[in-house]
Amino acid sequence: VGTVIVLCFAATTLVLANYAVFSVCIASLVVTLLAFTGQPEVATAGDRSFYTLVGATLALTAYALWPTWEATSLPETLAELARTEGDYAAQVLSAWADPEQADRAALQRSRLRARLARSNAEAAVSRWQAEPPGRSVGAEMGRDVVLGYMAAVRSCVQAILALRAALPGLRHAIPAAINM
Repeated sequence: VGTVIVLCFAATTLVLANYAVFSVCIASLVVTLLAFTGQPEVATAGDRSFYTLVGATLALTAYALWPTWEATSLPETLAELARTEGDYAAQVLSAWADPEQADRAALQRSRLRARLARSNAEAAVSRWQAEPPGRSVGAEMGRDVVLGYMAAVRSCVQAILALRAALPGLRHAIPAAINM
């Protein structure tokens, strides 16, 4: 039982730090748990090691044959980010134009959609940056352009969120806000 606790702790602690050590901990945990059922530990460990190597080989072979380059979908992901952030900004400005008629639930749903699109775009950019140089499709999008785009989006998001945060205290409508 102590071994199971130590292996569980090690696996959950190391999952983000070192995937190879995490895999060894998980494989050892499986062998230890199977020992409780009466399986011979040495034979189970050998089988588990063999099947882990076969699985890793298959996964690496599949990745080598059919790589998934983030750059192929990055333009659409960034466009979706612009659409959702633009929709949210339009709703916030409409709420400023007529705060009494503002649908607060719709504003919240739109904010959550924009946040999800922003998280997806940031993850996609991180994956895109990790791709090998020269091998990724869509190399016409330069690193500086994409990072500048993301920085501009963050600046706009901060402004939109500030406007939204000030909305409940708004005393007077600003009809011209919708035309901005």
